[in-house]
Amino acid sequence: MSVLEIGSGAGELARELAQRGARTVTGLDLSPESVSIANREAAAEGLSGRVRFEVGDGATEPLAPHDVVVLNRVICCYPLVQELVNHTSSAAGRVYAFTVPRNEGALRLFWRLGFWVENTYHALRRRRFRAYLHDLGDVDRWLRAQGLTPAKRFSRRGWLHAVYVRSERRQTSV
Repeated sequence: MSVLEIGSGAGELARELAQRGARTVTGLDLSPESVSIANREAAAEGLSGRVRFEVGDGATEPLAPHDVVVLNRVICCYPLVQELVNHTSSAAGRVYAFTVPRNEGALRLFWRLGFWVENTYHALRRRRFRAYLHDLGDVDRWLRAQGLTPAKRFSRRGWLHAVYVRSERRQTSV
């Protein structure tokens, strides 16, 4: 399978997916420094032919179709979440998976307080980055509108992991 990881950072997940059998993995990240590290690490692990990392914005960058699209702890870092989800899910041929803060019950209060502290810290340091708790009901509706249906959902250590699948199979070109 081909995998597209949005917000790949230094590439740990992408490299692990390649080592576990993904045919090709493309990582896309906003940080040129992270992309440089990720490409260097992939080369050191002998994965350069199957794994590549590029600088770009997942909400706006043209995305080639892939069998699987993954956003690991990315949705909560993006202000224009509908654009991000709609754009990245359109590239998912079979599977769309994401991890977000578990934004429900007592954990919602924990995340709200934590994000308030984090965002205050970034504001005081004059950094543009902010963390967000998006409505997961909206995310679900947007994914369903893209032809994706929930397949698996589980929580671990305060994080919600969700997997959606496309009912009709689309061919990928990557």
